[in-house]
Amino acid sequence: MSKEAVDVNDNEVFPGAHRSEILEILMSDIVGPYERPGDIPEWSWVEEHASFAHCQNGQFGVWEFVINLNCQLEDIPSRLAPIISKARESQIAYIVFHQGT
Repeated sequence: MSKEAVDVNDNEVFPGAHRSEILEILMSDIVGPYERPGDIPEWSWVEEHASFAHCQNGQFGVWEFVINLNCQLEDIPSRLAPIISKARESQIAYIVFHQGT
């Protein structure tokens, strides 16, 4: 693969992180269907530990949070723990949790 192809397909998206080092998670895939993100304990944990937040905006709000896996993360909810553990093992730098909108 040429250097140009690598630059196009694996650009630095966040400081020090390329696309291949960022995992995207649709929260409903983890917790199932829900009405309001604020009612979901996993969303609350993600919001509290996020290094970037995009939420509660617009008429219905969009919830997107970025977790930096280089940060100390404590009390990880049981449904998120395996995802975070596997991401760290795979040398993922960030996880973007979103609601698919």
